[in-house]
Amino acid sequence: MAQMAWKYVSSEGKTYYVGLFHSEADGHLVIYCGANILHIDFNVLQASTFSFMIDDDLCEVVLEPAKKGFSYQFFANREKEAERKTQRKKLDRKYLKQTLLFGVGFLLIIVVGAIFMVGQYRENIRRQRALMAPINASAKAIGVVSVENQRGDTLVVYYRFSANSQDFSNVALLPTGKTPSGLPVENGDEFTVFYTEGQPVNNSLKWSLPATAQIERYRKKVSARHAILNPNLTAQQVTCQLDIALQLKGLQGWADFYFQDATPEENPLNNSLTYKRLIRDVPFKQAEQKACW
Repeated sequence: MAQMAWKYVSSEGKTYYVGLFHSEADGHLVIYCGANILHIDFNVLQASTFSFMIDDDLCEVVLEPAKKGFSYQFFANREKEAERKTQRKKLDRKYLKQTLLFGVGFLLIIVVGAIFMVGQYRENIRRQRALMAPINASAKAIGVVSVENQRGDTLVVYYRFSANSQDFSNVALLPTGKTPSGLPVENGDEFTVFYTEGQPVNNSLKWSLPATAQIERYRKKVSARHAILNPNLTAQQVTCQLDIALQLKGLQGWADFYFQDATPEENPLNNSLTYKRLIRDVPFKQAEQKACW
């Protein structure tokens, strides 16, 4: 599961955090900005571009196959935004004329045969909606977990979510006791639930896709622990180092920070050695010197 994050300052001077989760195995993709999910797609296994608006800026995330996995880029397309605004103005004028002509024609049609046309229009809309209705489409929700029991390293977790104005619950196992990125799980944590639209009882919890609010919860938890273990750092430096770790290594970087005082025997995946290796790596040091000091 690839995880990326970017810090973006819009043309209005506002700061946003944009990130993505991308499964290189099955192509599941989630792009988010702060607490808002911007785009969800599936089977994204080839070069793709995803566009979205941040304030009045047209931004793009570009995925391209690399020698190993994928490469990811995020940028604001200023030229395309200017072109889009020009085209939108032209289309607005065109659609205004078409709307006026259509309005006149529609009024004439109503005068000639209002009852027939209204009935036919409603029937056509009903058929179109029926044809466009998804069959076994996948929908998503936010699942809130409750840690019920632990069997060795395995956590037994219940989660609940809402769909179609109803509440549902299910059970999930976490064999390692931690998320795929290595971070711990506690009561009240939130992760993405995928379910079959129209049949929410068919659902599964995705540990690799924490909710946006959960990412911020992890940020606060890791920041607090990092600050305690490194009292010489300022709050700004703590935040800056976490941003770099997230950008270079995703949530696994935060797990290295969170378990920086653990021995390899206590935590083979995230420990004092993996933490030191991360902060002493050349890309981290270069980014730190540029942004944190």
